[in-house]
Amino acid sequence: MLIDEAWSPSTYAVPVIGPDDRLFGTCNGLLGLYTKTSTIKIANFTTGEYMHLKKPAKNMRGDHFSFYSFGFHPVTKEYKITHFLGDCIEGRPSNKHKFSFIQVYTLGDKKWKGIPTPEPLSLNSVRNSGVVNVDGTTYWLTEDKTASWQHTLASFDLREENFAMIQLPVEREDDDYFGPRMFWIRDIGGKLCIVTAQTSRYDARILVGELQIWTLDNPVEQRWSQKHNIKNPPNYIPGPHFVHMDRILAQSFFSVDSCELISENIEVSCSKVATLFDFSPRKLYNMQSYICVKSLVCLDVYKKGGIVCRPKQEVGWKLKK
Repeated sequence: MLIDEAWSPSTYAVPVIGPDDRLFGTCNGLLGLYTKTSTIKIANFTTGEYMHLKKPAKNMRGDHFSFYSFGFHPVTKEYKITHFLGDCIEGRPSNKHKFSFIQVYTLGDKKWKGIPTPEPLSLNSVRNSGVVNVDGTTYWLTEDKTASWQHTLASFDLREENFAMIQLPVEREDDDYFGPRMFWIRDIGGKLCIVTAQTSRYDARILVGELQIWTLDNPVEQRWSQKHNIKNPPNYIPGPHFVHMDRILAQSFFSVDSCELISENIEVSCSKVATLFDFSPRKLYNMQSYICVKSLVCLDVYKKGGIVCRPKQEVGWKLKK
């Protein structure tokens, strides 16, 4: 489903996305698509071009589209795909909850390479909280029982291909009446953000209290600031992108809505809710949202990594001069 800049469902068709493809990233108008076959797909839905790339291994048990990420480094101008794979022995998962290395593919290369992590990291957090690429760095959350909010922000520099750990902002006291806290990692206006709220003690699918949004202002100094504090949050915040201009994308049990943000400093309330489309009978927490732009990136430049396919007729997004 495409939503245009006016927050209305778009009539554009996207033929490069198959019915079983799952989107795992967007970069400068290119789409990263997970398939159930032995390949993943990079596509430009403006031009209709796409190419298939071999996955890092065949028949990976427990593999999932959320374990892939698609990023771009503004200095090297390289596109890179990262893959989080649970610890395995002879191709079989030995610990499906942890990973000890990531696999990296540079668009245009012929093969993937494995890079070990400093220590085993939480694969569950990758799947539950998401992965974000901002300014040439891939970010995700990992469990850390000794840290603030019992999580730490992990990062992977796409240029240097090294890891770093960043402490989260100082936690605030939770309300004992509510249930456990949920965390998501999101991108708002090109800034990395942590989104968190407590859940209902009776139904962990329902967010209650206030939805806190924290922005990472300086990764080196590990400096955070609170961007928003949204009262009466929706049931689910899709990602990695959910804010555009003065509205947010939100999901309820039966529909996907846009909500206008009425702010006073960091305190925000949602008003003027507009239903974009009916989401039933799909499950809550089963939706992604990405901001994508029109692109003239030619995939022929990267054809050493796979065969580039072109549409037989003009089926992509119409381009303006």
